[in-house]
Amino acid sequence: MNRGPFIRGMARYTTAANEGNQRRKKISRGRIIFNISCMALGLIVVAFVLFFDLTEAFLVGAIFLLVLCSIPFTMTIGKDLLMYELEIVINQHRAELPLSFNRKKAICGYILMFAPLYILMMGCFFFPAEGAWVVPYFPIFLYTLLSAVLANHTVSTFEFSTVKYKLIHISLFVLIFVGGLILRGTLLENWISNIH
Repeated sequence: MNRGPFIRGMARYTTAANEGNQRRKKISRGRIIFNISCMALGLIVVAFVLFFDLTEAFLVGAIFLLVLCSIPFTMTIGKDLLMYELEIVINQHRAELPLSFNRKKAICGYILMFAPLYILMMGCFFFPAEGAWVVPYFPIFLYTLLSAVLANHTVSTFEFSTVKYKLIHISLFVLIFVGGLILRGTLLENWISNIH
């Protein structure tokens, strides 16, 4: 029997399960310099806005950028939570040990990975133009569907119910599509016509 994968797997599991070890790598000097530069640039922009009294325009842009940047940030946190627990579970499977992992962190990882995509899909129905919701909706729908399919193997690795996983995604797809069409056809129709 080849013991190499087993030994490497147990070494990774010991590292992942050891509370004294850090989960992330140390931040590189290049990234620190980049972050300081961005912070300085941000402070310059804030000073410029305050000096020329452009507060309202700045707030609208800041909120938009904050929402936009929070999507990959949230999804990355979810992916990291999921992969951390998945690494532990994979090594437990290799060692034929009973599964012992943080279920809440794993489920929270799934939620943080998929919630921004579903919120974006619902947000497409608020585009203030006739039929404009279709343009961003289908790429986001396809990306979400592909992500759900690619993450399907992790569900069986955690020994969660794959049937429930599929039903949750199908239900969300249907609810968002039907709910978005109903919302757009009733409440948003007058709002869109008033804009034009």
